[in-house]
Amino acid sequence: MRQSVDTRCLLVFVAVFLTFLITSCGSEEKKVDLSEPIGGRVSLWHSWTGAQADTLAGVLATFQEIHPDILVQVTYIPSDEMLDRYLSAADSGLGPDIFLGAGEWTPQLAERHLIVDLSRLIQSDQAYSGEGEADNDPIRRILSRYTPATLDAVRHGGGLYGLPQALNVQALLYNKTLVADPPTTLDQLLGQATQGTTVGMSITFEDAFWGVPAFGGQLRDDEGRYILDRGGMANWLNWLKNAREAPGMILDADRRELRKRFRAQELAIYIGFSDELPEITRAPDESEAEGDPPISEEQLGVSPLPTGPIGNPGPFLHVNTFFFNTASSAEQFARAFTLADFMSNAEQSLDMMRQGRIVPANTDVRVNPRLDPKMAAFVSQARSATPLPIGDYFAEFQRAGNTSYRQVLEGLVQPAQAAIDLTETLNRAAGIELAEDSSIACLDTGQITILDGATLANTPWEKSADSQPDTAAKFGSDGLAQVIQQFKQVCPSIIVRRTLLTPTEWLQRIRSAESGGLGADLLFGPHTAIPELAEAERIQDITGRVTAEEVQQFLPNALDALRYQERLYGMPYGVDVQAMYYNKQLVQDPIGTLDDIARFADVNAPTAIQSGFDAGYWGLSAFGEDLPPAATGANSAEMDIETAYFSLDMQAMVDWLNWLHNVQNTPGILISADYAQLWDSFSGESSAYYIGSSAVWYALEQELGSEKLGVLKLPAGPQGESHALLHTTGFLFNADASDTQMELALQFAHFASSLDSQQMLMKQVGHTPVNVGVNTDSTGPVAIFAQSVDEATIGPIGQLATLLDSAGDKAYDDVLVDGLQPSVAVSNMATQLAQIAQTDVMTPTADGMLTLRFGDLQLNLLHVDSLNLITENPE
Repeated sequence: MRQSVDTRCLLVFVAVFLTFLITSCGSEEKKVDLSEPIGGRVSLWHSWTGAQADTLAGVLATFQEIHPDILVQVTYIPSDEMLDRYLSAADSGLGPDIFLGAGEWTPQLAERHLIVDLSRLIQSDQAYSGEGEADNDPIRRILSRYTPATLDAVRHGGGLYGLPQALNVQALLYNKTLVADPPTTLDQLLGQATQGTTVGMSITFEDAFWGVPAFGGQLRDDEGRYILDRGGMANWLNWLKNAREAPGMILDADRRELRKRFRAQELAIYIGFSDELPEITRAPDESEAEGDPPISEEQLGVSPLPTGPIGNPGPFLHVNTFFFNTASSAEQFARAFTLADFMSNAEQSLDMMRQGRIVPANTDVRVNPRLDPKMAAFVSQARSATPLPIGDYFAEFQRAGNTSYRQVLEGLVQPAQAAIDLTETLNRAAGIELAEDSSIACLDTGQITILDGATLANTPWEKSADSQPDTAAKFGSDGLAQVIQQFKQVCPSIIVRRTLLTPTEWLQRIRSAESGGLGADLLFGPHTAIPELAEAERIQDITGRVTAEEVQQFLPNALDALRYQERLYGMPYGVDVQAMYYNKQLVQDPIGTLDDIARFADVNAPTAIQSGFDAGYWGLSAFGEDLPPAATGANSAEMDIETAYFSLDMQAMVDWLNWLHNVQNTPGILISADYAQLWDSFSGESSAYYIGSSAVWYALEQELGSEKLGVLKLPAGPQGESHALLHTTGFLFNADASDTQMELALQFAHFASSLDSQQMLMKQVGHTPVNVGVNTDSTGPVAIFAQSVDEATIGPIGQLATLLDSAGDKAYDDVLVDGLQPSVAVSNMATQLAQIAQTDVMTPTADGMLTLRFGDLQLNLLHVDSLNLITENPE
């Protein structure tokens, strides 16, 4: 018999061996043996339809056969009505004994004392954690079936308020007739979308959170504070912002519409939830009779979400949960508990997975990837899922997150600022008080010695003699000196000494130093030196010394440039890419394409373009296919070829050189390898446009003033956007440094790349920040540079950098100075490289790729067949 209770009173449940007690206001204590429930009725509410409802009916029929004395009364309630219907009934002491609902309802139901706290029934003074072996306690036995993350979905205020039954998680759904190989990384996903594969992705915060962990981000720390402002979210938002430009990428907040388009075979890939499978593969109805048939079960493929540059994707985990009504009598609870136990066991969960396509929450269910690859993909993805935040602030959580995504993708807010604002909003909504920042000086003592081979360096595209001591004064004040001064204020007992060298002197000093005789802890220099120094064991592999939380703060390309053979050898400090500068007083309507440069060339205000391989590389992407954004050893797994360190599209180079050759004598276009000539022309206001390094922005602003200096992205070409080479400067660590010195060196490197330091460098010396948390003006030069970094190709490293510079510069000179045909010049360049390469096979593959090896480095020459370049081993 059901007991009516005052819901203002908290029911206290205590388990003693296989029995439990229920104490309510004014009611008697009742004991019930959970192992042998008393026969009678138990009422169940659910929201399942279609195949899931049919599966439920079969499971309940089996239960009735085993427990003929228990009558299960089943009621279907639409999912969008379930919570309100239960609240209304339970407040009156009515409602079902057990119902299936969303885990995120837990706080609201628990705080109103409308669902049973199972932790009070465990035979222990401690609430069960979900870890360790189960004993004879029936609650512990069931809870041992679930992962801690799954149980987190039904925890609140120290209590445990339900039994997980099924999971709902995202994965990558694809049409097998349209996609042969589903992408496994974000780079591959973007690459396929760039080539026209249609990809549908919902961009509400709840649906699109999964990319944040892929960039190293976390939702909360161990103390429960929201920490989306650490870099992972900003990098993910940057990725989405860039991805929306890909021809095949469709970002939409309407998940229902995206699902409809995927079902109709208008999308090749769809980031969807497991509970959408029945709708996607249901039989066509009359409204779909015309046109192409919907995707079939045989056509549908499912794979885990693509991984990111730092970690695995972490979609929010939705948990379908059995909740128990506190208004039920002890006997009714025992019957309901027995029913939940049966429906969530491994055998029934397996049947529901096979027949109803329900992802099991029970970890005892073994899914064979060969027999059921779809469910196996969802189960695999659930392992790295993020527990969905639950609380009475959940609605505000969703609204704030959706606003952040929308503002970033509409260009209203920078990703870094959106991440900061959202973090503050979520913590405030959750009632979490954040400690005020305090600049407490560190107590460490010691000395750090920096061997600096970057400060005196020329800009990356200057081809004159090695750097002169006045270079830093010419191209901006010495930013590292300012960082050192600020570090001394924070850590006054750590002495920092620096030795300034030109790049050539720097490399020679490191090469010639005997073991233990370098006399420096930090080596401040370019990413191109890493292969040689790593192979010679002059620098330390710091992969295990830097946490995912620490690396997520960097722009992914800036960090990847410091990797070699999938190991991290440095901490980013600065980046250089090219952009197009223009004089606002000479230009009324800025141009944006190579065609515009040729069409609107102005003899009185020419466009200054520097020739040469490094400076002119951006033109190849304007005429050729988009190559991987980072083609270093760190990203070799992203490509179809093994250990690819750099790829060069030879046909695109021919087309680009042909364009330069055709326009070089056009009045109004100034093409030269002489950096000084181009600099003087633009800074002296003789040229209207100048394509140059981001490193010279500060110097140009000092020369012209911000009212005159404008910055644009590189001009697009016939094949699309142009992407420059990326040059990264970072801190490398002496392999001979002791552990104590390494800790001090890491501390300084972290400080130099911190949000505050990078913000200071941006404001005071025009530094393009490597820290993604730096908030840039969305329309300002630094924002353009930062976006260019995301899209850039990491420059060649080690011996490849030197060889390509030399051979590439000669090809430019052969065409623009000596008048050689571009195809001949590029053929000669390939032949020269092949003669140096340590490669036996010199025959291109069927798709026209020639692989050249230079020690541990690899160069892939693409489209050599179309030019009839190398077909046999050169003499």
